Amino acid sequence: MAERLAAIESYGLDSDELARSFDRVTDLASRHFGADIASLNLIEEREQRMMACEGIGTESMTTSRDASICTFTIVTDTRLLTLEDVREDPRYAGRTVPFEESGIRSYMGAQRDTPAGHLFGTLCNSDGDPR
Repeated sequence: MAERLAAIESYGLDSDELARSFDRVTDLASRHFGADIASLNLIEEREQRMMACEGIGTESMTTSRDASICTFTIVTDTRLLTLEDVREDPRYAGRTVPFEESGIRSYMGAQRDTPAGHLFGTLCNSDGDPR
């Protein structure tokens, strides 16, 4: 984990040029999949930081990893996590989590990694309807 976090820090992810690239990626993902929301997320030790988002107008929103769907995406062996209906996923049964406030029902997230293979986060799409 320490090696992964050090790799993330080495990239200087707060540059304006990189932010514009991230915005283009989330715009493309949202349009391609017809999703309400597309985001590129950095998964840090205890938080998920939204680096770019299309659909909810939130910049640099942070969420606890305990409440993040993307946390499960970076630990899956398949590199992709798809949930037709988040409310039916047993990991969230009986829990109040931030994505409910955004009306998220379906989710698809893909692991994103560095050229050296360190997972830094996710590119995900979510929607207000199960799908």
